[in-house]
Amino acid sequence: TADTIVSVCQKEPAPQRDSLEEDGIFVHEKPQIIFICGGKGVGKSTFLRYLTNRLLSSTSTSSHEEVAILDADVGQPELVPPGILSCTIQKTPLLQPPYWNLTESSRESVASIFYGAVSSKDDPVRYIEAIQYLVQAYRDHLKTTSNPTPLLINMDGWIKGLGYEILTSLALSVAPTHVCQILGSSKAKTFDLQSTLSGQESTIYFLDACTNLISMSCSIPSFTLRSLRLGAYFGPHLVDLWDTLDFTPAKQLQVGWVDEGCILAEYLAQERPYCVPFEAVKCTFLLPDHDDLIMADNDYDNDENNQRVLQAMNGAIVGLCVGNANNCLGLGLVRSIDWKSELLYVLTPVEASVLSQVDMLVGGNLPLPLSFVFRGVHAESFPYQSMTNPADITALGVDPMKSRNNIGRKGNMNGGN
Repeated sequence: TADTIVSVCQKEPAPQRDSLEEDGIFVHEKPQIIFICGGKGVGKSTFLRYLTNRLLSSTSTSSHEEVAILDADVGQPELVPPGILSCTIQKTPLLQPPYWNLTESSRESVASIFYGAVSSKDDPVRYIEAIQYLVQAYRDHLKTTSNPTPLLINMDGWIKGLGYEILTSLALSVAPTHVCQILGSSKAKTFDLQSTLSGQESTIYFLDACTNLISMSCSIPSFTLRSLRLGAYFGPHLVDLWDTLDFTPAKQLQVGWVDEGCILAEYLAQERPYCVPFEAVKCTFLLPDHDDLIMADNDYDNDENNQRVLQAMNGAIVGLCVGNANNCLGLGLVRSIDWKSELLYVLTPVEASVLSQVDMLVGGNLPLPLSFVFRGVHAESFPYQSMTNPADITALGVDPMKSRNNIGRKGNMNGGN
């Protein structure tokens, strides 16, 4: 658990390196577990892509046939959509923007877990258990192959308070062979991991943040990047559109991604959904502290609990799972529910041959981007939105829209003119 922190005051500091070439990070005689960590915006994902490409490089004498990537940044994962924790086998270099990676379905998945949120703070215990489960799945995978496949673990940027406890707890339990700590320029982006790993057989590398090496012209907000990933996942045929978006103007940087043409909402409204009978799947919601609300039977008309679960599924992003949340095949969007015919209408890019395995829909706390439902002048109504006080609504899954404190006043954004 997150509070399992070992006292290391009497132990020697962990070995330290300043260069990746000084030790065996690129040596492939035995599997390596490389733990990438750092504060927000220091370049962890950029370094993950570089390291993946370096390990797969055909011109390198120490190149690997494949690399295992554990996406522990559940809000902005590299190879899967937000809300999913996964361990994936990568055999080709990562040369495209992250949202392009979501359009490729040919990767081998070692294990995939529906976490149902975009931050580890939603349920730290379940988050830690999920990462440990994925690491064990990787070790089981090694038993089935002769390749010394390295594992790259890309952590999120929560490094203070409980986030630091989660980070150190995982670093101790995973026991990585190498730790790459990317140091930010401010105190908020630095932390002490070396003393925590004292006595462990881990080599620590201290690297400068990307912002310390080059001049960054702009920074795209994290909620905008999540919306882009979800948009690319549910609208793979529109992925060329994302390359044309311009986030440089100050106005767009303040308000995030603006789909002025309502292209994504129009696309989703025109897509033909899958019709899923009530009795074909079980439905559950992941709630904090492992308190899962499960539909145990098909008495939808008389069981208030079952009705509440289905109502919460309506208009929600759900995990498409087999057996439980620890075997997730992808995400789906419940567009609507036909109560009379007892059908769920689900949009998903997952192939039909794979969907035949799904027997459970798992809901969580994944926010539905406004660009998914807002159709502007094309809309007859604004679905799943209400001006009613949330305190007066008892339906499961109701949540007020979060205000954005980073939206500047028009006068300030125009220099006061």
